[in-house]
Amino acid sequence: MKCLFHLIFILLPCSSFCQYDSVIFKDTAGRTGVFLSYDELKKMSPSIVIHRDKKERLVFTFPKGLHTIEAIVKDTVIPQNLRGFSVEKKEGGMKYIFKAGSVYGYYNEGEIFRYYAEPKNWRINDGYYKIEEAGTFVIYSIRKRNLLSSTKHYYYSLNLNSPLKYLNQKNIEADIKDTVTFNKIMQNKKLAKDIQVRDADGKFLLNKELTKNNR
Repeated sequence: MKCLFHLIFILLPCSSFCQYDSVIFKDTAGRTGVFLSYDELKKMSPSIVIHRDKKERLVFTFPKGLHTIEAIVKDTVIPQNLRGFSVEKKEGGMKYIFKAGSVYGYYNEGEIFRYYAEPKNWRINDGYYKIEEAGTFVIYSIRKRNLLSSTKHYYYSLNLNSPLKYLNQKNIEADIKDTVTFNKIMQNKKLAKDIQVRDADGKFLLNKELTKNNR
């Protein structure tokens, strides 16, 4: 089921660990495009918008998550801000080729992804992370694959432009920096058992409890 984003960044009373972007993701169902920069993602204003009724499309190379993005469009004129990228002319249009990490992110059929490259760990966690939810924390997922299977892992950041960290209790406690607030939200037994748990509506209990406590 594709994600619908409604008012996912909201302005609330905020403690020191919280750094809201004043962003509203409108209903993005079915939308597809490429964000060259953080500002484009923040404003939901991609440089490339894919129109499927014109048979435009995004093509991803394997493995998904750490891939080259090809945007096949019907335009015949290259905009100034896209002239630094690899372009191939095609009949009735052109194909832009974006190497992994050369753009800030993209959305595909309503699902929004942000690229993140770690400065350490031999870059093993570099890739496009799907934005699952945004509230006090922005929560992401990425699938990590081996020869036999793939596993979904969850990460978070303080905002859309800050580093990603693995979503676990130790990291969250360090970022909240407020022992009273942390102990308060940990009174939720489901959350105390699993910091990644969701409620019946698919929302992350972590953000829900922090909102309830005005954080």
